[in-house]
Amino acid sequence: MHLLKLVSVSAVDSSETAIVYLREWAERLNLSIRTKICDIFKQTFQNGSYDIVLSYNVIHHGYREQFSQAIGYVRTLLGSEGLFYFTCPTRQDGKYGYGEQVAPHTFLCTKSIHPGNIHYFADETDLDELLAGFKFLSRKKKEEYWDNKGVRQFSSHWHILAVVDK
Repeated sequence: MHLLKLVSVSAVDSSETAIVYLREWAERLNLSIRTKICDIFKQTFQNGSYDIVLSYNVIHHGYREQFSQAIGYVRTLLGSEGLFYFTCPTRQDGKYGYGEQVAPHTFLCTKSIHPGNIHYFADETDLDELLAGFKFLSRKKKEEYWDNKGVRQFSSHWHILAVVDK
């Protein structure tokens, strides 16, 4: 059994609400997490200085090109054998096709849950292409139903764990 000792944890988000929530949560659990409210693409982080990057339900917001750019940026942040865990919706997700189509497999949410957000929906071929430079450790599809304001909604998301490929 391997034990992972986290020396330091950093968290960035462009949402002040998200960072405030994380700070309060970390304080309740007596965790030390450095936080910063920022646009990650407008910040300078040292290349290869991270062992793990986690992006839960975030990285797919935007066009495929932005998704690709974000994955490429993560690759520069990770050191040798760095781990990357992220989630993104599959093309079977209940929100696929919902809203205005602004590019292939890309939809602008016009109302409801995330008005104004653009979502890109990936398939296995996309993941293979986008994650060049990584090796998959796990690629799982999690499917479930959830309550969307009294309406039963189907959710299908990729849960990806990849390692920088040497």
